[in-house]
Amino acid sequence: MNSTEPYWLRLEFPAAAVEIVRQALRAKLFRGSLRERVAKLLALNAALSAHYAVPLCRISIRNTPHGPHYMPGRNQIVLDKISIVSYLHEFGHHILNARGLPQNETYPRAFSLGLFYRAAPRMFETARQAGRLLYTENKGDN
Repeated sequence: MNSTEPYWLRLEFPAAAVEIVRQALRAKLFRGSLRERVAKLLALNAALSAHYAVPLCRISIRNTPHGPHYMPGRNQIVLDKISIVSYLHEFGHHILNARGLPQNETYPRAFSLGLFYRAAPRMFETARQAGRLLYTENKGDN
């Protein structure tokens, strides 16, 4: 492993996890009615939960002054819109919680960016070039 490579490329992902995210993107996660997009996100959530052997968490899409966040006491991910990176970030928090590990921001950032990059590198680079991805530089603390 190259020590100069971005922190989000240092995590290893099973091919099955990459394929689950790839399938969600192929299913046009961002297209269709809100009901259809939520159904696709729920299917992604169920598949990743099963793959990572963590309890299924609830997902809520709503306006919130806090932005996307994970509520461990409620086993719930709250998103203000359907976003693959935001969902994967909060799912990273869910993994930490389900495994009894301390919460931090570095792992969920690396998990979301790394898994998205591996599933759709061109889409990732397009989003990064457009400024739609945060924390892609340095150690994830920018």
